[in-house]
Amino acid sequence: MFFNLINGITYIGSSIKLDKRFRVHLSSITSINLPLYKSFFKGINNFACLVLQLCDKDEDICLGLEQHYLDFYQPYYTILRLAGSSKGFKHYPETITKLKSNHSGKLHPRWNNKI
Repeated sequence: MFFNLINGITYIGSSIKLDKRFRVHLSSITSINLPLYKSFFKGINNFACLVLQLCDKDEDICLGLEQHYLDFYQPYYTILRLAGSSKGFKHYPETITKLKSNHSGKLHPRWNNKI
């Protein structure tokens, strides 16, 4: 959990490799336009990082615990409400345009061997 010490707003996430996931969050501060990263940019020292629960290195267990804490805390900064899924996420229209432009004419790697 990232806990904003100024306003009490939270983010919940999970990872089998917590150190790597933490570095990804920190490297996204200036490049991704999401509320958590905007708040990090205003002052990373305004946040506490809390480990809510440790578990075995099993993705299903990890995601189950994440879902439990998502349901319990209803964290504002967490965009995706279903652990391990991007279901329900809506890209901005500009992002959709960029993605289409960047990937037009390219096949997804898993389809390359099937054609």
